[in-house]
Amino acid sequence: HVVGFNQLYDDVVGSISRFHVAAVDVQASPTLSMGGEVGRQRARTGTGTINTTFTPIPEQRLYTEWLRIDATSRASSALIASLGFFYERFKWDATFPTDSPIRLMTTKVPLTLRSFSQDGYFGEFVITSVWQRVRRLPDSTSPVGSERFVVIDLSLGYRLPARAGLLSVDIKNVFDSKFSYQDD
Repeated sequence: HVVGFNQLYDDVVGSISRFHVAAVDVQASPTLSMGGEVGRQRARTGTGTINTTFTPIPEQRLYTEWLRIDATSRASSALIASLGFFYERFKWDATFPTDSPIRLMTTKVPLTLRSFSQDGYFGEFVITSVWQRVRRLPDSTSPVGSERFVVIDLSLGYRLPARAGLLSVDIKNVFDSKFSYQDD
């Protein structure tokens, strides 16, 4: 099989990015499939301006590396269980004052249980553990340090006959957990 990789990225205008990605999918048994992906991105942006007046910005370099592994088991014709692992490391060699993260390490471990009925009804329960470490420039006023949290999501729905569509109600962060998730 040929696997499709995301080819649309929203980098800063004028960025030059280079990606290296490798992935594998394996059908280990009739009821167990596994997959993995490893990749890295190296990007640099050209010079530009800050604010409305011209202020030269030196070239910026950004680095992202990630590892993603998942396994899905069909426990029965009505139940599927998935376990995943995702690690990402981001580094930005910032050359001007910013509140954005300059180092970011994120680990996510989602456990998903999906149930299906012959009548078209389905349900999903996802519990995701997240560990994150954030570094910023010394003069930043935004949060830094480490954080650990768990988020639980639920979904209930119905698949229309002849696969004409889905109707579902999704509840993200069921227990309204408070956390300070940072993205690159």
